[in-house]
Amino acid sequence: MTSPRDAAEAVRLRAEDHLDRGELPQALALCDHAARLDPSYAAVEVTRARGLGVKGDLLGALRALDAADALAPPSLGSLGARALALRGLGRAEEALAVVEEALSLAPDHPQLRQVRGELRAQLGQRAGAEADLAALQAPEDRLFDAAEAEAARAMLNGEPARAEDLLDAVLGEAPDRPSALLLRGFARWLVHDLTAARADLHEAARLSAELPTLRPLVAPLTGIMDEGADEALVRGLILGALRLFTASGAEAAPRPG
Repeated sequence: MTSPRDAAEAVRLRAEDHLDRGELPQALALCDHAARLDPSYAAVEVTRARGLGVKGDLLGALRALDAADALAPPSLGSLGARALALRGLGRAEEALAVVEEALSLAPDHPQLRQVRGELRAQLGQRAGAEADLAALQAPEDRLFDAAEAEAARAMLNGEPARAEDLLDAVLGEAPDRPSALLLRGFARWLVHDLTAARADLHEAARLSAELPTLRPLVAPLTGIMDEGADEALVRGLILGALRLFTASGAEAAPRPG
């Protein structure tokens, strides 16, 4: 006989699959179902938090993570999700404290060290930021980061064509850079080049499959665009993602030229 935990895990994995396809209502409904099967299973609330974060409900994501932490000690996944939600809400000092806690569990985790470096830069902790980021990035990567940050700001300022030009230059040097493909997909969608936008998003999804800082964002957006979702919904998701990007500290990198 299947245990409540095994049954809840099977449903939770289905929710994760729906999230990867950008099917947020179905994913969240399955989280509700999994929680009914096993109300004590913390991983369900972490998956719910991921879905709420993609939806833009960052406070809801934090409430789900609070529920998860009440059921079990915080996991690396729940701590990472909490840090991203706090960063998205502009609560950089709290986010940094959470990242430090996560790094106590995985001291050499490269994505966590990158997020810590970005948060330190955002908070003006220059020496600590440089120590984190210098070990992870070659000089050209920092230049690419700066170009991406400029492109994100251009889109937020209503200049998607200029953003596309900046990202074309980055991808001319680094054609397999998933963050640049993601941003160029946004720019192309905003200039109504939808076929090219979808192609960029699919390639970004393929390349970011092993990157936990990008995969939760790329896969759902790719699914939503493929479904031909309402233009206002997609625009809102893109602008929300761009605000998260510019709040992340990426613009603190040196500017090219």
